[in-house]
Amino acid sequence: FVQASPRPPSCSLQEFDRPMSSHDTLSPAAAAGEGGAVATDKPLPRPYQLAALEQVVLRNTIVNMETGLGKTLVAVLAADHFLKTDPSRKVVFCATTVQLVKQQAAFIQRNSITDGLRVVDLTEGKVQYKAEWWSDLLLRCDVIVGIAAVLKRAMVDCGYIKAASVSLVVLDECHHAIGDDPFVSIIQEGVQDVGARPRVLGLTASYLHGRCKDLLDRRARLERTLKSSIWCPDPAHTRPFVTEQTFSSVQFGDGGDEHSTLRNICSSELRSLVALLLAGPLREYLKDLSNHQEKAARIFGQSGIWGWEAYVAKLLSVCSERLDPGMLASQLNAAGQRWAGLAETREREEACSGKLCALLSLIEHFAEESAGRYRCLVFVEQVIDAHPLAHAINICFGSQLALHISGTSTMSQSVQRSHLEAFKEGRVSILVATQAMEEGIDVPTCNYVVRYDVFTNVKSHVQGAGRARMKDAHIFYFENDPEVEQRFAQLMQQAARTDSVLPLEEPDTGTPRTYKHPGTQAQVDAYNCLSILYDYAQKSMRGQWPQLFERSSDESSCCIDACHLPTPNGLLTISAQRVSKFWAGDFGEDTFLKNLDIQRTARWSPKDTAEHRFAFVAVLRLIKVGCIQDDNMPSPDALANCVANNKAVFLADEDGAPRLRVVFGSRVDLDPVASGSHNEADNGMLVGSGACLDMDAQQHEPQPPLDASVAAATQFFQPELRSTTEPTMPCNLASPPADVQQQQQEQQPPPPPLPPPPP
Repeated sequence: FVQASPRPPSCSLQEFDRPMSSHDTLSPAAAAGEGGAVATDKPLPRPYQLAALEQVVLRNTIVNMETGLGKTLVAVLAADHFLKTDPSRKVVFCATTVQLVKQQAAFIQRNSITDGLRVVDLTEGKVQYKAEWWSDLLLRCDVIVGIAAVLKRAMVDCGYIKAASVSLVVLDECHHAIGDDPFVSIIQEGVQDVGARPRVLGLTASYLHGRCKDLLDRRARLERTLKSSIWCPDPAHTRPFVTEQTFSSVQFGDGGDEHSTLRNICSSELRSLVALLLAGPLREYLKDLSNHQEKAARIFGQSGIWGWEAYVAKLLSVCSERLDPGMLASQLNAAGQRWAGLAETREREEACSGKLCALLSLIEHFAEESAGRYRCLVFVEQVIDAHPLAHAINICFGSQLALHISGTSTMSQSVQRSHLEAFKEGRVSILVATQAMEEGIDVPTCNYVVRYDVFTNVKSHVQGAGRARMKDAHIFYFENDPEVEQRFAQLMQQAARTDSVLPLEEPDTGTPRTYKHPGTQAQVDAYNCLSILYDYAQKSMRGQWPQLFERSSDESSCCIDACHLPTPNGLLTISAQRVSKFWAGDFGEDTFLKNLDIQRTARWSPKDTAEHRFAFVAVLRLIKVGCIQDDNMPSPDALANCVANNKAVFLADEDGAPRLRVVFGSRVDLDPVASGSHNEADNGMLVGSGACLDMDAQQHEPQPPLDASVAAATQFFQPELRSTTEPTMPCNLASPPADVQQQQQEQQPPPPPLPPPPP
């Protein structure tokens, strides 16, 4: 896809034909082909890494190598080559999590042989979506490392980073490039400038994202999406460097009769207390409190009475915040004290389920086998399991052995970093993590991995086991069969090494309707239009605009009657008739879905499709009237005058009750915050509208983004401005998509967050 570049001296394999250890290093001069190998602080590339570099120099490549074999060093070698070939162009490195961004930025800075390399980590400080901010950034860096969603906005939505200014795009953990992931948009739209396409390098240990089926078809789909070819090293070349691992299956029972009796007592008492709450002040929380009872029952099995008591204590605290002072205080206090007393006085056999007893016995074995010097990662399936299990481990052993860590939707970046550093430095020996952290934890001293819950895909097997980096590491599975999982992984690797049986190029189905700003080439398409629209509404009204779409029936309906938008001159309404006319084909058919990638719209519900169909028309209208600039951001006029010239009407949810979400915080014993907006310091609290007491807030999928080049569509519109003296349509509060809501970082004071969309 890119014209082959001349093979650089650094690609020569003859220089490195001797056996190498993982401690060998190479001087910058030697790496550049200017002399013999000299020991320095730079790692010496292994033969298979140089072979991978040769592939990247020649063509777009997905490097598929086992965890621990040095995929990131291949990216560093490629970055050095392309920066040397054309120093005026940049390298863009895309990662999936904040922890990976920090980790990879530090690795690139530490191991590059490019003199005076300037690496920018976009997680440090505030990212501003302003042309001058990005222009200044590009002047003072060579390598940009950031979250994929941020870089996708900069490259596609806003046009701040031009493909012509980039020589290499690296996608770390590129198996995420499915559906509407930002990786897809970056490659499909962000690097498609004719004659100036950057080289694409994907890195993965498991190209298969999901269940082990259709291996060759899904490989070909990933290759087509990333416009790249999968490359695997020769197993004979990598075998000397593969860390030996042992897999074991852990057997456990249900627990003894004493445990079952205690579980029934606690469940009955909690049910009685919930009935008392529902009979009075919290009757509107029937569904939510019932849900929490089910979660508490699960936690009792996972974490015993110790984890159960911690969870229920948090629940009682949240309930107390919703009650008038003194109301039911004695009953809540009495219940909390009784359960705390039960947790303090129970012996292990009574307090623990058979599963928890097996885990605690394993931990004792780890301590004995390594004289207390060990690192153990325990992976759990659900966010709600992480904190109670860490708490139970600490209570059982009487010391702070464990901390928990989860994704950024339920834990702030600062707390994530603090807990991970404590684990790496050995201040705690155990880290209880959700599956979201499978790809974000790099601890070279980790020698045990425990999969406490079931997992359902090959990626979890490969990535989870890859966290154990120490020699002779041991991995334990509680719910899965290690032999079956290893067999699946072998099948996937065989498919990756097989010559592709499907054509790399897909049949040309046409170009979806797209608008590109003439000056910046920032793009509006069927995929990113909804994110752009929500971003405009939130910024221009500082988070105070009601739901954009008016529906004549219930809120989940896919039928939209109109779209109401704030402008500096008043309310702008886009009618359903105008949208239908815009998308009408030559024979009256609706053309919105024509030529769209079915893989990228596969997760769209009918409601999502209707909103994207409306949003594309609405964004073009806002561009035409000057409310959206050529970087798809609100104009200064819109930011200054929309609030003053528009009025919004807010209605409560259907049941008219407030909503409060609370998640476990930064410490094992963190108390919930009663009120306030969500930010890093709040560590997981969200206040909004609607009846809900949800202690494990879910991560919402970002709205999709997409494609190519068509214009002149804005000429279709006529002004439809309406005076703000007319009442606006009453409707519910809405939230922008998650990628916009999480990634927006402006210099001006941030607007109060909007509640998440309904599932």
